[in-house]
Amino acid sequence: MEFASRRAGAGVWVLGCLLAVAGAPGCRCTARPGPAGRGASVLSLALPLEGRVTDEGARPVPGARVLAIGPEGDARAVEASAVVTDGDGRFRFEALPRGSYALLVEAAGMMPARVAGVALPGAEPVVTLAGLGRALEGMVLEAGA
Repeated sequence: MEFASRRAGAGVWVLGCLLAVAGAPGCRCTARPGPAGRGASVLSLALPLEGRVTDEGARPVPGARVLAIGPEGDARAVEASAVVTDGDGRFRFEALPRGSYALLVEAAGMMPARVAGVALPGAEPVVTLAGLGRALEGMVLEAGA
């Protein structure tokens, strides 16, 4: 939901409302000043961005670093702090403004990936990384052998 207020005349303020998502779980409202000189302020709904990181075999990639940049095309675009995937390869950014984001994903031993055009609100993205991932090679020797 987005609310905008503006001065309509001498002492008259108009409050407009645009419904973006009704009852979306985990939503929060944030406020930001409007364009300079207009005397407006905007309240925007902040939404969680959740997704998954997998390898080429569709297995989860735990410990991958995910960075969200956006909203794309917004002069106030911000780089969200990085989050790390859990044991199921899932990630979650708590509260981002609606819009389109680019995700940058990296994990040890795998090629980094960039996915553009991730819509919020929208379907949960699944990012597939190429590479072998973490691998351990060597021999296990018995003591005294």
